[in-house]
Amino acid sequence: MATMMVSVLPDEWMKKHASDPGTKSTFEVALKGTDHLNFMKKQNETELVRPFLSESAWALYSAYHSFLTARLTKAVLLTIPGIDHTEVLSHMNERELVEKSAPPEILALYDNSPYAATEPYLRFLREKMLTEFREFLSGERAGSKAVKDAAHILKAAEKLAERSMVDAQEAKRNA
Repeated sequence: MATMMVSVLPDEWMKKHASDPGTKSTFEVALKGTDHLNFMKKQNETELVRPFLSESAWALYSAYHSFLTARLTKAVLLTIPGIDHTEVLSHMNERELVEKSAPPEILALYDNSPYAATEPYLRFLREKMLTEFREFLSGERAGSKAVKDAAHILKAAEKLAERSMVDAQEAKRNA
């Protein structure tokens, strides 16, 4: 719920209200009962399977994971008082990841409404991952274009994930 709430908050609203005590309490309630730190830690352990996947499969998984992690990190950051939320949150550019990993119609949907685009984007990534897994397991090999596409997606996913973790750690230290 918290990750979807983050997706409906426009940048202008965030600049104005991110540090408001009401925003903090709303996101504390939304995150109540979740062990988000343990969840993120377990998600990062998936790195252990990387050698067993094709580059394309790993890139798609990374996009999926990074997108959700960035959203969760944004929600968590909104519960931390005393930081420049606008500055910290501005570093997490989900759009760049969507642009590099989704077809134009999903990017257009995202540009219109990140909230409305969330499920189609994640569904697209899941379907592409399943296709990639089937092809990989059947012995089909990806061409050089697929490897290049995977590299672009992976780079954007890693950039978003890294920025999310750095910002979360900095915010925690500054709080």
